[in-house]
Amino acid sequence: MQELVYNGSFPGLLTALGKALAGEEEVRIWSKEEYRPSLFGTAKKVKADLEFALAFKKKLVFDFPEPVYRHVLYAYLAEEKGTGNLVFDFLQKLKRKEPAFTHRVAELHQGVTREKVRMLGFVRFKKVDPGYFYAPVRPKYNIIGLLAPHFASRQEKQEWVIHDLGREMAVLGRGKVWEIHPLPQIRFPEDFEEEGIQKLWREHFKVLAVPERINRKRQNSLVPRRYWPHLTEKG
Repeated sequence: MQELVYNGSFPGLLTALGKALAGEEEVRIWSKEEYRPSLFGTAKKVKADLEFALAFKKKLVFDFPEPVYRHVLYAYLAEEKGTGNLVFDFLQKLKRKEPAFTHRVAELHQGVTREKVRMLGFVRFKKVDPGYFYAPVRPKYNIIGLLAPHFASRQEKQEWVIHDLGREMAVLGRGKVWEIHPLPQIRFPEDFEEEGIQKLWREHFKVLAVPERINRKRQNSLVPRRYWPHLTEKG
């Protein structure tokens, strides 16, 4: 059995998948963090090849049903152990024209999609010195790159940051242009007027609430508690 080991990046995964699907032998695909030497297989390091990965991406888009590439990307962003093998099995089933959209990869796609949609409503920016807008988040999945286009289209004249605290990485945006960079957990000084604005928003939220109609169970199902620490109205 051939074992392909990629560098953990998405281009690396696409490179490994493309090479595995082109062959006929039995293959297992691991990231370098996951791989453990085996007595029953020979390991081969697969170097991430951006040109090859892009060509394979196009193949996924044109040779398979429309949502397949997004399924592969979202499964990668879910960061589940053994993603390479899950996706390879998923693509093999599709290649053989077997039913595959009840596969674990499809479940991961659904979970990441749900998290993305929720987070679009739960991101809260606050103005910090030196004059840009900062939003701390702690998503279950690695989705800040999926959130970025939405906010880039709405922050045309501002500098902004969406900071994934758990993964210590952030989207750094200037208008419609954005990039993802490592960023440790650091405390940013708030803009002088920001504290007053946040206080007004919390008061507005309280005034709108009807105490007799508060349903904590329903509230927790719509806004799970893991989102609360970064919601201004819950501060």
